[in-house]
Amino acid sequence: MPVGPFTVDVKRWSRLLGIVGAIALLAGCGTGGAGAGSAKTPTTLNIALPQGLSLNWWPPLVPGVDCYTLTGGYLGPDTYLPLIWMSKTDHVQYSRSIASNIAVSHDDTVYTITLNKKWHWSNGAPITAQDVAYDAQLVLAASGPNSPLAYCFSGEGGVPSLWKSVAAEGTDKVVVTTTQPVNPQWFIYNGLTQLVPIPKAEWDKYSNMNQELAWINKIAANFKNPVYQVVDGPYKPVKYVQDQYWEFKINPAYDGSPKPSIPTITYHYEASADSTFLDLSKGNVQIAQIPLNYYKPMKKLSQYQIVPEPLFAYGNIAVNFRPNDAGNMGTLLNQLYIRQALQYGIDQEGIVKSILDGFATVSNGPVPSVPPNPFYDSHMPLVDPFNPAKGKAILEAHGWTLQNGVMTKGGQKLQFVMLFGSGDPTTTDEMELLKADWAQEGIAVTLESEAPSTVSSEVTNPADSAKWDFSPGGWIYAPDFDPGGDGLFNTGGGFNFGAYSNPTLDRLIHETDLAGTPSQIKRRFLAYEHYVTEELPVLWIPIGDYVYAVNKNVTGFANNFSPYWSYTSDNYISYK
Repeated sequence: MPVGPFTVDVKRWSRLLGIVGAIALLAGCGTGGAGAGSAKTPTTLNIALPQGLSLNWWPPLVPGVDCYTLTGGYLGPDTYLPLIWMSKTDHVQYSRSIASNIAVSHDDTVYTITLNKKWHWSNGAPITAQDVAYDAQLVLAASGPNSPLAYCFSGEGGVPSLWKSVAAEGTDKVVVTTTQPVNPQWFIYNGLTQLVPIPKAEWDKYSNMNQELAWINKIAANFKNPVYQVVDGPYKPVKYVQDQYWEFKINPAYDGSPKPSIPTITYHYEASADSTFLDLSKGNVQIAQIPLNYYKPMKKLSQYQIVPEPLFAYGNIAVNFRPNDAGNMGTLLNQLYIRQALQYGIDQEGIVKSILDGFATVSNGPVPSVPPNPFYDSHMPLVDPFNPAKGKAILEAHGWTLQNGVMTKGGQKLQFVMLFGSGDPTTTDEMELLKADWAQEGIAVTLESEAPSTVSSEVTNPADSAKWDFSPGGWIYAPDFDPGGDGLFNTGGGFNFGAYSNPTLDRLIHETDLAGTPSQIKRRFLAYEHYVTEELPVLWIPIGDYVYAVNKNVTGFANNFSPYWSYTSDNYISYK
């Protein structure tokens, strides 16, 4: 899922991050509310949404129109549990999944999913194979060319082209058949992880799937619809005050363990970082994601601890390879040596230390080095480490000369436009440092900032290609937990914002999806990982952690991150 300065604030697959206060609006919660500092047994945990974030979408599908600037969506494990739960080390965690086992046929085309019979909906009905198959049918139909509700993750995990059929066998088995043999780990991690069982008895209204999708599109922004009261997660929605807060109460029928201990969870809106800081200082909220420029002021609030969360993600600067990009530089950017010179001008370590206060990880290609995972090749050297002199020498070796401070050749100048989201001082500082370091090589960069939503729209719309050469962002691997390049770097990929195209890389990406022996699959992935890292379809920059202010009375927060992490569903979080 895209993340970064060019987005509004993209939340991870099933996570709500953030900031908002106004606890006075929750007077109905009783004197035991979490905002009451003297309460011995608080009944409410108040969580702030990121600045400017509003919840505008609900399950069962993430729509394409919200894909790049997703501001709502799955409350995930709070309300609807995923079919497959991924651990913080990027492994399937069957003890927490609705699926208890996945059997793969000898030819790697048939995936038989057995459900754990312990799970039930809040109305007492069991979660069945029919519920899983129904969600799969929605996903596949929404990925079709004429869908009334386009699906965000179409193209990932083989959706829909590699999914031949989905069938329920009895009440506890779902059989997914692919059109060809595929790499089982890739298909499970990137395909089957997209499924979030939905109570078919409540949702299935029409025999025609287009009618069904149109109906879902109509009701999906209104959680008060009765269908949303049947959940399998630890909480269910009970109250909503527009542009103020959402309130959730414990689902007493939740089958997970341990049981949730906090009776009420509220997610609050926040207009700005300043108001977030004010609400934290007043004790109105107990958990909030904070911008890094508030890290030092937050340290002065003794009632909070600062908790960083490294992401299973990479940071990048998207490169616009189209010939009609800003200044018509796309043809030049297709030259690898120019991208290498640019990469040599990126001081990743300096950015981490001086701008991100150490709350970040250097990106050495698209495969994250942290959290620990089975995909990253620790033996791979850092690609084109910071060395402006070497970057300048590469350009000079290809006939570029410095004229009035800018590298020039045949009437062309290395002058580029960096488009980034406004409002975050940390991002602005990072862009200024990049500009200064590139200037050492004779590369001139004009910085242009716009509202994050505007930047997102322009970067993802080819018709606006002439407005930018570079734009910072990144990618969190969810729901594509196998960090291959599908959709990211292959020709025509849905998240290939700069229209990069390379037949060799297309082949390497495709090969990582194919069936084979474990050694073949590993060899193919390493070939992809090394090639894409060195080929620079994007420029690699550090990926910042999510940084939270957490009230010291909140326990269990720092130790329970996972790709599916949410504030409440890990059920280890309690409030003194």
